[in-house]
Amino acid sequence: IKQNNCEIDNNKESLLPDIQFTGRNLKIDNRKIDSVSFKVIDSTEKLKIENINGSFGAGAGTLTANYQFDKKTSKSSFKTQLISQNVAAVTEFIKLQKGFTGNSGHVDIQLTWLGGLDCFSTEKTEGNIRFTLKEGSIEDVEPGLARLIGLLSIESLVRRLQLDLKDVTNKGMVYDEIKGKADLKKGVVIIEDFKIKAPSAIGEIKGKANISNQTFDLVANIT
Repeated sequence: IKQNNCEIDNNKESLLPDIQFTGRNLKIDNRKIDSVSFKVIDSTEKLKIENINGSFGAGAGTLTANYQFDKKTSKSSFKTQLISQNVAAVTEFIKLQKGFTGNSGHVDIQLTWLGGLDCFSTEKTEGNIRFTLKEGSIEDVEPGLARLIGLLSIESLVRRLQLDLKDVTNKGMVYDEIKGKADLKKGVVIIEDFKIKAPSAIGEIKGKANISNQTFDLVANIT
């Protein structure tokens, strides 16, 4: 793949050898990974990284994923699923401040983009995310919460959510469920459904967020 234009290098004929990797007790950027394994298969038509399995946070979360690069169309596709029985430990693993807990979490992500792994860009990627978090508490809504639930680290959108939710939840709100769906289309996040269900309130947010120019068109409803 050419890094500058993300087009296929038709002159490249060499293929990677098949690779089967398994590792335990690894550290990446000071994050401890309990275990990870994957298989690399390269052919003239496709490059695949299959059966990606990882465990982290002292068993707090597991991740499964598959990546594929189609050499004929020069397109990448990536699918991953994250399951956790301890949301607080997962947030600690990804270096977020404490204060957000949950008994379970489930996140599904599907993405496609032009070019290989080095060509990934949110402005050129399309896909979707679905997430469900259950039975936890929010002591203080902060940027990390939005990153966790898949709003793609848009800091100003996070601040907007922070202000909206703090007015209702205050410190220590218990929630029954946080559930949402969002689509990503060429730099625009389309929030189809974002709901927080709590014993005292239900919050909903829908709308669009442009990643490139940091503009938002959101509608929030708290009952």
